This record gives sequence, C-alpha cells and structure tokens, in this order.
Amino acid sequence: MFSGVGELLGMGSSGGGRSNYPYVTARVRSMKTHLLPEEEYARMVARDVHEIARSLQEGRYQEQIDRLSSEYSGAQLIEQATWQGMGNDFQRILEWCEGPLEDMVARYFERFTVYNLKTALRGARSGATSTQSEQALVPVGLVARDDWRAALNADSLPEAIEALRTLPYGDVIQNMDEEPLPVIENALDHAYYDRLISSVEADDRPREAYLTFLRREIDTINLKNIFRAKHAGIEEYEHVEGGEDVDEELARRILQADWEEVSAMLDETAYGDDLRPAVEDYRESGDLNRLANELETLHLEEADTFGHRYPLSILPIIDYVLRKEREVDRLRMIAFGKQAGLSRDEIEQLVTD
Repeated sequence: MFSGVGELLGMGSSGGGRSNYPYVTARVRSMKTHLLPEEEYARMVARDVHEIARSLQEGRYQEQIDRLSSEYSGAQLIEQATWQGMGNDFQRILEWCEGPLEDMVARYFERFTVYNLKTALRGARSGATSTQSEQALVPVGLVARDDWRAALNADSLPEAIEALRTLPYGDVIQNMDEEPLPVIENALDHAYYDRLISSVEADDRPREAYLTFLRREIDTINLKNIFRAKHAGIEEYEHVEGGEDVDEELARRILQADWEEVSAMLDETAYGDDLRPAVEDYRESGDLNRLANELETLHLEEADTFGHRYPLSILPIIDYVLRKEREVDRLRMIAFGKQAGLSRDEIEQLVTD
C-alpha cells in the first residue's frame, strides 16, 4: 500500500535527508484529538450494529462507510470501514515524514505486513475461503492487496508459504510448512522485532527511549502469551526474544508457578504494582480479559508518557498508532459481539479497561 517504501527500506534512500519531526508530530497530535473518547464506547455498546455504523458515518469514518455500504453490511461494514480508515491515517502519516523519520515509521509499519502474513497462513491452515481471508487483511503495509491473492487462494499451508516466498518476511517462513502455526507466527514476530530493533541507532536520548519502548512492547506481548497459556493449561508458549524485563527464564517460571506466586514474580518487572490488582481479580473470577486489558492499558500509558517526554521523536507517532489500533479493535469487538448475540455485560468486559 505504501508506494515507494519498498525501495526506501531496501536501499535507505531517504536516510541522508533531514527529518521533519515538528511538522509530523503536530499533525499527529491533531489526529489524536479525533480519537473516540472513552465514554463513547459505553454508548456504542448500548446501540445495535446499524446504529453504530450510522454513528461512525457521522464522524471520522464517513467516507469509508459511504463507499463500502453497498458492498458490506453489519459488523463486516464496520470492520472494513474502520480498517480502511486506519490505513488511510497511517498512509498520510508516512507521506508526511521525511528523511530518517520516514525510514523509522516505515519499519514500524512492517508490523501490518507481518499481521497480514499470519492472516494468509491461518486462512490456508483453516480452509477459509479467499474472500474470508481477504476481508481479514489490514489495509496497511508494504504489500498491495493484489499481491496477497496467490497466498489467499492457496489450498494448503505449504502452498501458501510458497506463494509468500517473494514478499517481505517470506524468507522467514520458508521450509517451515511442517511446523505448528504458533511456531511459524513466533518466527515472524521474532524476525519483525529483531529487524526493527536492529534498525534503531540509539545515538541520542529520544532513540534510546524508543528502543526501550520497543523492548517493553515485547515484554507486553510475552506476558499476554504467558497468561493465555496459563489460563488454557498449556505448559509451553512461544517466547519473543528482545524484551526489557521478561526473559525466557522468568517467563518459564511464571508459566509453571501457581497464580498465587505470579504477583511476586511480576515484582521483578516494571509491571509488578500495576498488575497485582488484575492478577488478584483473575484469581477470583477466572476472567482473563481484565488482565489482558490492563496490560494493553499500561502499554498505552507508557506510549503517552514517552511521547510527552520526547515530543520531537517517533514516540508521539507510535502513541497515536497504538491508540488508533485499539479504537479499531474495540469497534470490531463491539460490532461482532452484537452480531453474535453477546450480552451487553459480555461485550463491556471485552472492551473496557
């Protein structure tokens, strides 16, 4: 989707220019003011799917709802409209960037290419139709939608892996067609963060802070995966290397410990005090949602803190990207929850902090 970025990433063509941090961060701060306020989600939960779509049509997603309403309806319309609106926002951000900032943002946006790779592989493994898989693609990243078609039409995982061979990150999954899907997805996550972290030259305080933030993002991912594995009674999980506090040894200890011991182990990380109430709530209720939501909230708060501390850096941009992603995820969960007939309380548990 991002025209010209493939050459940029391969050759570093803009690396010698000057970054325009003041201009881009000012534009992004303005975009942040248009995100849905927290109280709006409670109102969304109280509406039906059609009312949600009409509400979004009156706001920032008007162009997408108008254009897509003849092709989609219900939750699918909300999903496609919000994803495309998000893609347009991120495309604009990248087009505003110049010099090394453009390189940094483009590399961060490779996360969406990895997401779409996983979507193509899951579709091939599960037997989903090409239409179902294509609708699940996030319209953000370095690969145009048409370039996913061969993988989306694949009848098997090996066929999909072969179709993805020439796309970004396709080299990571070659010869992995006999591996379980979680192992393949972990290899993609590891490659993404390894390449992203390796690309950051921590030669000043803002970039040092960016590197720290990326490592804490890996910690967040690992903790969420550990908690899901513990909840499901699974003794193994796929660890992503490169975190700040949660190394594989600590992860193994948390995974094998009783929940009563988890809080003490989390005290060895930056999350101890903040996660203790959510861990205790899980012990009482067995509901994993609050724990996962609390982790995401802490990560967003950290993004906001870093963005304010280093206002002329990539960090305010990352703060907006993560908040926009969460907005879209929440709207999708509300819409599909409504469509699936979940109760208001069940949906609120999925989307509230």
